[in-house]
Amino acid sequence: MARWTGANGAGRVPRLALLALATLTLADNERRDPPINGLLSPLVPIRGGSFLYGSTGVGDGEDVDDASARAPLRDGSKPARRQRVQPFSIEDAAVTNAQFRAFVRATGYKTDAERFRWSFALAPFLDAETLARADADGGLGRLRDAPHWVGVAGAYWRQPEGPRSSIRGREDHPVVHASYNDALAFCTWAGRRLPTELEWEFAARGRINDEPFPWGGDEDGGTLNGWQGPFPDGNTRADGYAGTCPARAYAPNAYGLYNTVGNVWEWASGGDDKKRPLRGGSFVDSVDGRTNHPLRVSTRMDNAADSGSFNIGFRCAAGEAQNLPPTEGFDQATLSRIADEQGIDGLTKYLAARGKRADVLTAGEARQALLKKRERLVAQQAAAARAARGGGEDGGGDVEEERDEL
Repeated sequence: MARWTGANGAGRVPRLALLALATLTLADNERRDPPINGLLSPLVPIRGGSFLYGSTGVGDGEDVDDASARAPLRDGSKPARRQRVQPFSIEDAAVTNAQFRAFVRATGYKTDAERFRWSFALAPFLDAETLARADADGGLGRLRDAPHWVGVAGAYWRQPEGPRSSIRGREDHPVVHASYNDALAFCTWAGRRLPTELEWEFAARGRINDEPFPWGGDEDGGTLNGWQGPFPDGNTRADGYAGTCPARAYAPNAYGLYNTVGNVWEWASGGDDKKRPLRGGSFVDSVDGRTNHPLRVSTRMDNAADSGSFNIGFRCAAGEAQNLPPTEGFDQATLSRIADEQGIDGLTKYLAARGKRADVLTAGEARQALLKKRERLVAQQAAAARAARGGGEDGGGDVEEERDEL
């Protein structure tokens, strides 16, 4: 499947300013109107452990273990390597339309697709009038390299196929057209967070290590929501659904998690300001990999943070966010992202785990520190002036100017 970005490249989550001592503000992470009791999906505790993170080959050998590879494999997986995950919790299913609707009603939140006033949908699911408008002069058109993806004016989570569609009858299906920003907003409201890629993949495997599917290594050993038949116009619906299925359709994996592969792509935390990771594939992908992406627990791709589509959703996680990808750097962008996603506590733990000083200040604390520093500088300058006149306690001499670290 082709990758895309949102219109005008706008709508990204503002980066928190990290100064020399990782000065942050708490305002962006405050919850508003907490969720209704019983509305959220149950959290499944995951004890953690060691597993093979990345591609675990299947089928005719196109996707194989490659611990020495330096680039992602064909399915987007990272090269296989052994990793350890600390305990965390994750929701048993993707966030549904009903849950997202409750969030919007409680907060008045507007998604990126609503702000852009359009999103991508799949051509076979659109009516003739919607297709005609998209293809007309002045319409949003289609992706050049993937014309089955159509820019639909007015498509968003409540109208997945455009203005004449609705989520009626699909309240228990995963919410779609959800951007990374939208997922973060929901998680913050719910008092939860997005899973890291390590957490997501560890949970998706369901205690079955080193295998490509949640049920093991046999392609036919379980059922998931993927594409069967010629794409894009020949879906046989052998799995029972043409598009998305209910978030809790089919048997769960050994952890009790539903649809960790197929149905909708799910956002994970990570990446950078330009690209964020999606995991697990969707209903437009196939088990054998002949249609779009191969459906695997290791399958991944990157997408713009402000861009959702007809097959992108998410699920939430909880617990201390310490299962960060092993290649994360210690740069300013990484620190800003961790602060945005995990707050001050998460950033403090991230720094401490790497043997760094975890001096993290709120914006108010930083202002107080800056005022104190200025007071010290004024006092030093006054002492220097007195010394220059010959009456200072310091008996003269130069005063070394402090570097303003804030």
